[in-house]
Amino acid sequence: MRARWRLLFWISLASLIGVAWLAERWGASLWQFMSMQLVGMTIGSAAAFVAMIKSSTSRWYAWITLVCWLPMAHDLMTVVIHAIDFTHNEDVPAVLFVVGGLLTPIVALWIGLAPVPAAVEEPIARAKLR
Repeated sequence: MRARWRLLFWISLASLIGVAWLAERWGASLWQFMSMQLVGMTIGSAAAFVAMIKSSTSRWYAWITLVCWLPMAHDLMTVVIHAIDFTHNEDVPAVLFVVGGLLTPIVALWIGLAPVPAAVEEPIARAKLR
């Protein structure tokens, strides 16, 4: 389960990295870009981080991330229409923003709806015979 949380954390963080990189490229501070969308993605990324650290089997962290992503959906829908031009003009930061923003809800839904994997028991080593 920890691998799922790790995937969700890094994907949601990729979108935030893309926004910060775009802000730096455009000569603005991240505080000027701060909006409900970025606050939501930050909280969602933090929830995924906590779940990753705790190796949680609880799915509600995924649902928190999904709810926090919803304000970002508006920004993404305006960008997706012009995604090819946007990524062509802005390169890697735009790709991080778009791909991270689009994959975050997909991974969060996967974690929230897929069955929890069974716990793998580590085999106990046999003692040496003397």
